[in-house]
Amino acid sequence: MGIPGTNAPAGDSDYVGQPGFVFSGFNSLGNPNGSNPFLFRDNQFTGDVNLSWVKGKRSTKYGFTYFHFDLNHFQPTSGGGVSFLRVVFMFQDGMTCGITATATTATCGVTSYNTIADFLLGLPNNGGSAAVSKSQQTFEPNSLRWSAVAAYAQDQWTVTPKFTLNYGVRYELYPPAYRDNTGVTVLVPGLPLSSNVEVDGVNGVPENSGINVGYGFFAPHLGIDYV
Repeated sequence: MGIPGTNAPAGDSDYVGQPGFVFSGFNSLGNPNGSNPFLFRDNQFTGDVNLSWVKGKRSTKYGFTYFHFDLNHFQPTSGGGVSFLRVVFMFQDGMTCGITATATTATCGVTSYNTIADFLLGLPNNGGSAAVSKSQQTFEPNSLRWSAVAAYAQDQWTVTPKFTLNYGVRYELYPPAYRDNTGVTVLVPGLPLSSNVEVDGVNGVPENSGINVGYGFFAPHLGIDYV
């Protein structure tokens, strides 16, 4: 629409689109949706390898799996009222709803039409609050990364035609999640309200939040079948 400043920062296609015009008593024009614009680019990588070996009374299986997920979300998180990324202009009849030029607090017979008059005059207003505003996403994009690794080994042994043993073990490891530039953000309730949110990897905070996930864990299983 050519309105200066509505699609800032300049050259960033994520912010391009119609601004919103909100009227008291009438439907809005443009795009006043606080969740727009948004762009999701999520990548998932999975690798699996399985091997089976059968010999005589023994049937063994082995496997390995790797999973990695990249979450990349560009989406406003602070939209509300007039705070939207494409800018919203609010018209609440405050500029033309007066008996005289100075009686701006007087009530009108039909206030809804005064919002249209304010719009035609180019006079946005929202009472004592901001009538024109825009927000900007802090992280571009909002990213998160996490992985998982697992392996297993299993053996099925037919001891006799009536007696079968099935046993094995599975190993799993879940490293801490992180972002593309820093670690995750952690809320520490024991700290003062002004400093109870820590960003991993910043100002001496460990990249894993000080959380020790260890070296993974083992999950054994045993099955007995007798008929």
